[in-house]
Parts: sequence; C-alpha cells; structure tokens
Amino acid sequence: MAFDDSGAHDVQKLQQGIQPGPVCGGTPGRGAEGTGIDTVSDITSECIVDWRDSVVSRCTTTTFNTYHRHIRAILNHSVRKKYLDENPILLIRQCRRVTVRRKACSREEIEILCRFLQADPDDPVSIFLLRAVAVLYYTGIRLSQLCGLEWNDIDFEGSTIFLREKYSKTGMEWCIPLHEDLHGVLLQMRNEASRLFPDFVKSDQVFFLQRYSDRYRGVRMKPDQFARILKKASIRAGVNVSSHRIRHLFATMLANQESEKAGKGDAPLTLVALKEILGHRNIATTVSYIEPRLASQRRVLGGIEPLNGVNDPVSRRRSGTSG
Repeated sequence: MAFDDSGAHDVQKLQQGIQPGPVCGGTPGRGAEGTGIDTVSDITSECIVDWRDSVVSRCTTTTFNTYHRHIRAILNHSVRKKYLDENPILLIRQCRRVTVRRKACSREEIEILCRFLQADPDDPVSIFLLRAVAVLYYTGIRLSQLCGLEWNDIDFEGSTIFLREKYSKTGMEWCIPLHEDLHGVLLQMRNEASRLFPDFVKSDQVFFLQRYSDRYRGVRMKPDQFARILKKASIRAGVNVSSHRIRHLFATMLANQESEKAGKGDAPLTLVALKEILGHRNIATTVSYIEPRLASQRRVLGGIEPLNGVNDPVSRRRSGTSG
C-alpha cells in the first residue's frame, strides 16, 4: 500500500481503478511504511490502527490527515468495486487540528532591525535591505510581489503602486496607495539607480541586489534569496522579522487604528478595504491576519450599555441596608 507524500500517485491509481492485486505497487512510500500490506485484502482494522500510531509518532497532524484523506478515498473505491466489504479506515478519525494564531512581529522589532542596518551605511546590502523592509512595512505586500516590483509599476505622480498578476498568490492585479513616507525613499532609490547604472530602464527590477553587490549572482533577485538575507540580518540584530510577519503587522496596525487617526470626515478603515489592500479573495483570510489587541477589545467592551439593577444588591450591602 504505497502512498507517496504528494498524494499524486494515489489519485492516479484511484482514477485507473484499484485491482485486487498490489495496492499501488513499487516501493512502499512513507504513508504505508512498515505496514507489511501488499494487497487490498491484507487491510484490517488492526493494521489501520497500527498504521495510524506509526504515522502520528513521526509526522505532523496535517501530514497524517492528508494520508488519511487519500487512503479513505482509495478504500471507498475498493468497497464500491467489492474488493473490501467495508472501509476499515473509517474506524479512525482524522487528528484534530489545533490552529495556532499567526504571530505578527512588533514595530519595535522592525525598528531594532532598521537601527542595526543603519549602523553600517557603507554596506550596500544593509541599505538595500533597509529600503526593502520599509516597502514591506508601508505596503504589506508579499515577498513575491516585492521581488516582482519594477520601476514602471510605481506611479510617483499618482502615488500608487501597481501589483502585477504574475506575482500575485491569488492571481489578481490591483493598485495600492503609495505612502507619503515611502514616496521619498523610493524616489531617492530610483534617482540613484538611474545615475549609477548607465543601462537603467524603467522595466528594471526595483530590488535587484545584484546591481549593488557582486556577492550575489543571477539576472533577478528571487524571493528565497531575499528571505535568506533578511533572516540572516534579523538573527544578527537579535529579532525575528520576516516578510510575512511584517505583512501580519501591517494588517493588525490598520485594523486596530484609532478612529480619531482617520482624516477629517473619513471613516475608519473597514475590513473590506483592508481585504482589497492585502489582495485577499476571502475576507476570512484577512481576519486571520489580524492579531487582536487587548486595548482595542477593552474599547469595544466599553460600548456596552449598563445593565440597570445589577449593582443594586452590592450597593445596598456595602451601605449596610437591606431590602
């Protein structure tokens, strides 16, 4: 019963139809490692339980549930083909998934990283990384979008940034506002690039580190390459900052902003607007990015109307009177 990690082979066998012979043939994959099962008829409830205990002891909950899902589909097919009387895997349930709240980094951590990078102004990599962190902080874009950003995507006159479909996880393209503090950073960066590099064109990658340092190779800056550089700098600065943690901080800051910080006559940012900025298709994803803050929760609870009569008995006891 060989089920490879990706599940693609399982699906292929399911489409072809399971035969009474070897379940999947070939070398057993990790999904059925050590089970001793070669044919559908070998599968019993006892071996399914042993298999579950073995997989759970060495894999994550998500991995086990993936195996469970694929095997259940194949054995359901075997039952329909009458190779089995019943599906033995239905005797065990998928593992309960514990959802861990995603952790946003703090603004203080980003400031520590920025001070660390500013301490070496002669290092082009530090300055490059400092500007990239500023873009992530003020836009909340994904790392793939940061690396896909070209100079002609930035409209300095209209103060917008165009995010291309090619680098979007959701397959969308949209514009986001260019923050006024970021406007000057990017304009200075573009002017420097046009002055330093004779072959500069507007279709150039904005964050093309290979132009600034010969330590790096390649015709474009790639997301995994940037992630390694940022991680290395964060460790040296003593903080835990990543592009995605900055994205979560961005969502949290905007969702928790005070209504009085909005412009005159403007309403506070809505979740719908935040969803559009982040480029999510589902607003539930946007909500999961927001880290709740106790101060905001207390402010919301402060809007509850008082319940008359609740404190009356307490007040009478304290005053020594009785009804």
